[in-house]
Amino acid sequence: MNLPKVISTEQSRKSDLYTIENEPISSIDLMERAVATYLSELLEHIQKKDSIVVVCGCGNNGGDGFDLAKTLIDMGFNTTVYLVKYGDLTEDAEINFNHLEDVRVYEADGLAMLNEYDVIVDALFGSGINRIVDGEIANWIDAINVSQAKKFSIDLPSGLFADSFNEKGAKVNADFTFTFQRPKRSFFDQRSTAYVGEWMVLDIGLDENYIQNLDGSFYHINEEIETLIKNRFKHSHKGTYGKGLLIGGSAGIMGAAVLSGEACLRSGIGLLSIMTPSRGEQVIQSSLPEALWIDGGNKDYNTILPDLKPYSAVAIGPGISTNADVKGLMQKVLKQSSQPLVIDADAINIIAEEETMKEMIPEGSILTPHPKEFSRLVGSFNNDEEKWQKQVEFSKRYKVILLVKGAYTSISDPEGNIYWNSNGNPGMAKGGSGDVLTGMILSLLAQGYSNIEATVFACYQHGKAGDIAKSLKGEHQMLSRDIIASITF
Repeated sequence: MNLPKVISTEQSRKSDLYTIENEPISSIDLMERAVATYLSELLEHIQKKDSIVVVCGCGNNGGDGFDLAKTLIDMGFNTTVYLVKYGDLTEDAEINFNHLEDVRVYEADGLAMLNEYDVIVDALFGSGINRIVDGEIANWIDAINVSQAKKFSIDLPSGLFADSFNEKGAKVNADFTFTFQRPKRSFFDQRSTAYVGEWMVLDIGLDENYIQNLDGSFYHINEEIETLIKNRFKHSHKGTYGKGLLIGGSAGIMGAAVLSGEACLRSGIGLLSIMTPSRGEQVIQSSLPEALWIDGGNKDYNTILPDLKPYSAVAIGPGISTNADVKGLMQKVLKQSSQPLVIDADAINIIAEEETMKEMIPEGSILTPHPKEFSRLVGSFNNDEEKWQKQVEFSKRYKVILLVKGAYTSISDPEGNIYWNSNGNPGMAKGGSGDVLTGMILSLLAQGYSNIEATVFACYQHGKAGDIAKSLKGEHQMLSRDIIASITF
């Protein structure tokens, strides 16, 4: 998989320097290119009638702001520039500062004026900031935050650290953040959401080969993952695309198996068998005639295990409950499964209850907990940084892939890598959405994708389908069935 690495501030600086030296391009021209890219996106969100203020600092982020303001003024926008002095201007910032004929240098007396504008562009601090913002500069950030203007940050909100979330210090509450070349690590932390707002990565032409060869274990899942899709051949048949077994459902929760099964079928599997308790036979046969049904051995719960050898991949968990008999079944699955295994929902809860069962998880298995299930599995955590640490530790120890669901779903592998997914939307926070994802992963595994490819690809396609469903139904109205109907490969 050739997914973009999420690099550190220092690596980003080195990437700038490498591009400057090897493209070659001057640093001031690279800054101008970045600003032109930023402007093209900003223009989608502002109008000629808007009054705009660009609040600049003394570093290169301020230099971006000066260049942006000059271009906006030349285009006829009503634009004012504030320079907030906290040190000497950098060389490139000074060059762009001198291109402006009318720059107001404001101290505290300019704070109240921020309320007069329709749009504020934040160019106070860039990604190089490594100290908390307080004192007079914090007053500027507070004034930006209380303004009713639309707020846009250049690269990242001023005051927010790039590599990890900082609890202390003033931070701009941006409505939009347009960041350069790569998202910042801190963007994926839930605590940053209020500051980053909606964010977008802008390609400013840094050397991609150089960036991808940098050391690192963090990746951003984006549309590049779609290059993994396998073409279907004219002379193929149902056996070509794998045979999967889904173990799910219990009394009152048969719908979980239906949703997971349909998602599996919609994601391209050749043959799917669904094992449910006997009361689920009519549900499965009427809802999913394309699937085979297997009797789980009890009216209300799955208790027996069929021969697993014929299957390319197995998934267990959606709606199975944590009944004592089901726990016995779970142990059998862990002992007998030699093929790729997806473990979800109550299957995770069963494993979490007994420490010895964790040791039984087959290497390469894929676990897909939501945050509460994850905490049952690994213990409590206070924030996303702690969650990611525990996640990587679990993946390394048990040699499994761990997908922790959330607004930015994180996926860890046994090598210690973390993959963050950023598509999807709050409308997916509905019962059954996770069952859909399980079915999609099972389908890709059965078709021959590797364990990590199937997990990452399914996660992206799940979010993409959710975004399509939102556009068709709306966040409030959409159902998990709408996600399935929107699956596209």
